[in-house]
Amino acid sequence: MSAEAVVTTEQFEYLKQENALLREQVEFLMRRLYGTKRESLTDGQVDLFDQTKTFVAPTVPEPEEQDDKPAKRKKQKGRKAAQLAPFPEVAVHHELTGAERQCPHCAAEMREIGATATSREPVRVPEHVEVHVHYQHAYECRQCSNQLDHSVIKKAIVPKPFIPNSFASPSILTQTMIEKYRKKVPAYRQIKDWGDLGLELTRQQITNWHIRACDYGLGNLYELMHQTLLKQTVVHADETSYRVLESEKVNTYFWVFASGRAEDEQIILYEHADSRATEVPKNFLNGYTHYLQTDGYQVYDKLDQVTRVACLSHIRRKFFEAMGKQGNTQSGAKKGVTYCDRMFKMERPWRLLTPDQRYQKRQSQLKSTMSDFFTWCESVHALPQSKFGRAIDYALSQREAMENVLLDGRLELSNNRVERAVKELVIGRKNWLFSTSFKGARSSGIILSVMRSAEANGLDCRKYLEYLFTELPNLSVPGDSKALQDYLPWSSQVRAICAR
Repeated sequence: MSAEAVVTTEQFEYLKQENALLREQVEFLMRRLYGTKRESLTDGQVDLFDQTKTFVAPTVPEPEEQDDKPAKRKKQKGRKAAQLAPFPEVAVHHELTGAERQCPHCAAEMREIGATATSREPVRVPEHVEVHVHYQHAYECRQCSNQLDHSVIKKAIVPKPFIPNSFASPSILTQTMIEKYRKKVPAYRQIKDWGDLGLELTRQQITNWHIRACDYGLGNLYELMHQTLLKQTVVHADETSYRVLESEKVNTYFWVFASGRAEDEQIILYEHADSRATEVPKNFLNGYTHYLQTDGYQVYDKLDQVTRVACLSHIRRKFFEAMGKQGNTQSGAKKGVTYCDRMFKMERPWRLLTPDQRYQKRQSQLKSTMSDFFTWCESVHALPQSKFGRAIDYALSQREAMENVLLDGRLELSNNRVERAVKELVIGRKNWLFSTSFKGARSSGIILSVMRSAEANGLDCRKYLEYLFTELPNLSVPGDSKALQDYLPWSSQVRAICAR
């Protein structure tokens, strides 16, 4: 055998590691293609990708002796009536007319003796468009007119439109926003529905209304919410890509910032930017010096003025992706997932406690478990480029930020709060595909911020938007920040009118 054919021990170990990494990648891709997308563990369920296990049919228990009469399921009485109670009732009468009233025996006309309600069914009434014609009434004082050389006339006050000289009444404008940002229906598909109602609109009209709505008032509310967010103690942050045709770059980004769960004034803001660089969150959070909870994106570590808190869900996800087969209970990655699940399980019953009580619980129980988890991570030896090795490296890189959750009971173990807000935008992005201009992307962020913040504060989003579009143009000083304070989602005035 020649010298070239001899495989050294080092080469063998290298090939062995390379083979393990390739097998891991194949298993991961197969699971991504055909496996479940959920990150929950299914104890007892057969893994379709585990070739080492065979399916064992469950044993069927012997049927127990039963009575001759089968058990009857109790029907819940009054459930349907309770669901229909909030809706107005319209009587539908079914009567006999003409010859139908003749008696089948003597042919005499039968008289009515009563009516019985036989059923109740909900009926959807299709929406329609009405035209409200505003008449301004004028009044003259005849006594003054007889005594003076000129007439004294007084006219009733007519409310100003939010967008003058357009079809964008408060209700129409609100509906276009509900369709796009809640139902995720882009403007070019909305125009078909408006056409069915007889109102011919264009995509450009709807898009321009949204941009002007931000210029005429919603943008000012956004800035007030931004200033309020900077005064809060806990802020969550995340970012996602977005497409703007006007941009020279392939992707722009939406940065999403949300209030902590313990804050009284709930705020969710979508800030559009041209990049994913450090300057964006640094400028947005200018003056903020409290807790910022994020994922492991390195940009957030460069924000020296904040105390960064990591996300346990992201740490768990790395270990979950490294597990390979869920049935492999001996996997080191499975142990990492188990540690994370144990901490989440400990935290769950503490959600209803006060921040001080939660702080005490974390110090007495969670702190030791978290320390054990990171000590285990330091003791593990894994292939550096394997998914398990990367999960270990990621967890250790987040240790200091993750342990910051022990500093305050108002903090949470995960960043899921803002992740859900990002998902709202991502679902819409799949339908809208892009924004034509930076101004259009900015308006989308402002409108989403107003709507999502309204919902987070327990408001009816439709009522709130219509209320804003009716009241804002009639302020004595349009854009006045002091006057706009009464129109923020958490103000008592708004809650009294727009609560769900």
